[in-house]
Amino acid sequence: MSDVVIVSAARTPVGSFNGSFSDMSAADLGSIAIKEAINRAKIKKDHSAKKVIGIEEITKYLNNQIKLERAKELIVIKTRQYAKRQATWAKSRMITWTKIGPRKFSSVIKKINKSSLKLDQLM
Repeated sequence: MSDVVIVSAARTPVGSFNGSFSDMSAADLGSIAIKEAINRAKIKKDHSAKKVIGIEEITKYLNNQIKLERAKELIVIKTRQYAKRQATWAKSRMITWTKIGPRKFSSVIKKINKSSLKLDQLM
């Protein structure tokens, strides 16, 4: 597993109650701070931090290339595409897995709880 380190930081904008940032969500303000921290760290485009869903769109928004609403739309689209790829990948590798329907789910959970091997023992 690769180590994760903080190589830069940026503060979200500070405003007053009902001030100029009141129409922006915490996620919007956080996205701006994350993007700025990545820019300050001068992380190369081919490194994983630049591959985070939304970085490209937030960059374009901050560079006035697209509007915030368009950036949000594109992030939602890319997130859905990623989820679809993950589901497709998982389906192709879970062919031999036992499927548990809703009716059997609680009985399977009870069997797991009764078993001698607990999930916290796996860590």
